[in-house]
Parts: sequence; C-alpha cells; structure tokens
Amino acid sequence: MKENTKNFDRIQVFPYGLFDQDKKEVTLYKGADNLATVMASQSASNMTESIQLVQTAKEMQRLNLQNISILKINTAGCEVPILKDLMTVVENIDILYLEYYSESDRCEIEQTIAQKLLLSNMHAERVHRGKCIYLNKNIVDRYPENQNQRIQRISL
Repeated sequence: MKENTKNFDRIQVFPYGLFDQDKKEVTLYKGADNLATVMASQSASNMTESIQLVQTAKEMQRLNLQNISILKINTAGCEVPILKDLMTVVENIDILYLEYYSESDRCEIEQTIAQKLLLSNMHAERVHRGKCIYLNKNIVDRYPENQNQRIQRISL
C-alpha cells in the first residue's frame, strides 16, 4: 500500500486494520484473488499473518475525522461490524462506497443504514460479491432534482 500511494501527499497509511473493537492480535488469512480477511472461510489459505485491529469510530475520533466526503469500506467480511460501529457518525459521511462478500451481509447493511443513507448504485459481480454506493440523505435533500427521479405509487 505504501508503494501504491507514495505519489499522493495527502494519503496516510496506517499499520493496522479497522473493526468494531480493538484487538491486539488477530490472524489475517490470505485467500484466492488476493483477498485477505480476518474471517476464517473455505476460500482462506494456510498463508497467514498476525495483525492489529482498532475500533473504527474511536480511530476516526482520534484522527479528528469529522466530515468525510467519500468513505470506502472493503474489509472482506468485516463490513457489517465496522458499519454498525460507524452509525454514530454516519451522518457526517457524504458518500459511502462498500463491497460485500455475502448476500446476508448485503441485506444486513441495507437494514443498518436505511434510515440515513440511500442506495445510489449497485453492482453484483457474482453471487455473494458486489459493490454498493450510498448517498447521505442530506445530500439528496439539498438537490431537489434528485426527487424528480422517484416514481411514487398511487392507488388506482
């Protein structure tokens, strides 16, 4: 990651992962398609390393991240716990981009954020894999033309 971002002055790389709680040492499983996860699964290989996880909301507070234009979450199975931890600050995120790794996680993500964010774009790459982009409802409300896209049901 350091090598990939070395030409970008405003990108910082931190030597830990994010989760809904602090964990001093967890196993990171390296799987197929360069997928790495702390969730044991059938696709995980025997290649592992130990990593540290920090609580997401607490780390955002420590870094003084109050307003976020775009937040990308791609944590190979940890999206739901991280997102639930972020619910106290999700109204400060304009655009949320996340990847999901199971249909049950995608459904839980929808239920978790439905009150504060609206689905803007979704692409299912295959069963149990996809990407979703959500917009903060405040952004949608700021631009009335967004409401013109809605078809509302009426009784016939």
